[in-house]
Amino acid sequence: MRIVPGVRIATIEVGGLRADEAREKTRDWARAQTAKAIVLHAPQSGRAWNLSLADAGARFDVDGAIAQALAVGQNESLWERIVLGQREREAVITPPLKLSEAALDKALRRIGKTISVAPQNARGAMAADGTIKVIEPERKGVQLDVAATHAALLKGGPDSLRNGADTTLVIQEQQPAVTSATLESVRYPLVALDPAWPCTKSHLFTTYYGSSSSNRRHNIELATSHINGTILAPGEVFSYNKVVGPREPKLGFRDAPTYQDGQVVPGPGGGVCQTSTTLYNAVLRSPGMTIVQRSHHSMPVHYVPAGCDATVAYGSIDFQFRNDTANPVLVAATTKDGKLSFGLFGAEAPTERQIRVIAGDRRYNPSGTFSVTTRRQKVDADGNTHIETLSNDTYAPYHGG
Repeated sequence: MRIVPGVRIATIEVGGLRADEAREKTRDWARAQTAKAIVLHAPQSGRAWNLSLADAGARFDVDGAIAQALAVGQNESLWERIVLGQREREAVITPPLKLSEAALDKALRRIGKTISVAPQNARGAMAADGTIKVIEPERKGVQLDVAATHAALLKGGPDSLRNGADTTLVIQEQQPAVTSATLESVRYPLVALDPAWPCTKSHLFTTYYGSSSSNRRHNIELATSHINGTILAPGEVFSYNKVVGPREPKLGFRDAPTYQDGQVVPGPGGGVCQTSTTLYNAVLRSPGMTIVQRSHHSMPVHYVPAGCDATVAYGSIDFQFRNDTANPVLVAATTKDGKLSFGLFGAEAPTERQIRVIAGDRRYNPSGTFSVTTRRQKVDADGNTHIETLSNDTYAPYHGG
């Protein structure tokens, strides 16, 4: 069966052709048509991306167009066919454009990945005088608004893309969670003075590592640098392992003494538990902080009393706490002259008058281990005293090494 004379599909003369011949010509036309470009421009940089109609999920209904072409003249009466004969019908068929909107969104998301810039929080650090300084300002992020760009492209309907298109991408700015203004607001020290604890000075909790090996000192200072300046939003949980990361040589950590199976042996990152322990003690003395996860060492450590330590091991043992205040909290730290100090800072001054951490006496067990109960005593703004048990820890004797 042939198509009657005078029938065109788009710009292609198909009159007199068999269906298979017309289909091949129409497919060639459709391939050329779907190679046309949708040009997408960045609103400010002027950068442009070319997206073919095919990549955007567009296709032309070739089979439908052929069916329409074959139908021309089929409803004519016998008399009309005799009169018209081989005269051209002047019928033009426009192949329908079909668009997969899911494919369009997928293509837009690919472009979005090349545009996306994550917002960068402002970072602060504790200066030598104990004040908080902005060391790196915030930076806005940018992200492609796929839905809005999709809508802009199709505002005239899918058929408006038939000959390609030219439009501007819709870009959204993303605000960082922590700005310089945020850091300026978190100026109140949260660590409460503990007069019974000699390592607590003003708003910092301090331990000493100056007598350690050079590798151990290096690990402490490296781990501390990862933590210093961390901001916790209200309700956010701090994870030591997430913030510090793996303690691997390729990341700068060195071999130093660690506790393993009741022995002291060299291992990557030895000494980082002093940073988790020092931070743990600062957190215990900071109102509004809730301990989520903490484990004690297998043997006592030399820098805090038994019952006041917090060990970590990447991938298995973490130290975590949650900011249960209504405002952001900054974790600040310094390492200087063999002193490791942590402080927490908030947007409001704490109401507690005093927080004391009390490590009890050692209770020796028949197995040779000993146990310690640690409590926390809080004195509120009205002078009322509250005591809670923090932990009951059991240690093996220190074997040295």
